[in-house]
Amino acid sequence: MVVGHLPFDAPNFKLLSSRIRKAKVNFPQDLSTDLKHLIIRMLDPKPEDRASLFEIIQHPWINKNHDKRPVNWSSLLVNIVLR
Repeated sequence: MVVGHLPFDAPNFKLLSSRIRKAKVNFPQDLSTDLKHLIIRMLDPKPEDRASLFEIIQHPWINKNHDKRPVNWSSLLVNIVLR
């Protein structure tokens, strides 16, 4: 969680289910555009359109505070898995 609460909320299960299927997310105003984009891509209700792990780890928001080039997360993950 980035903002301290779940991305979907509703007073009943039927409405909650509808919001999840439509990916209806309410963002706090102070979230960056990059972060909103990443969250929307991760929560896309169509699996074929949803961000892949590779897209997520290469996203500008994930790599924002690293030196001028994206971290090579793929090699880091491989090293972790192989240990």
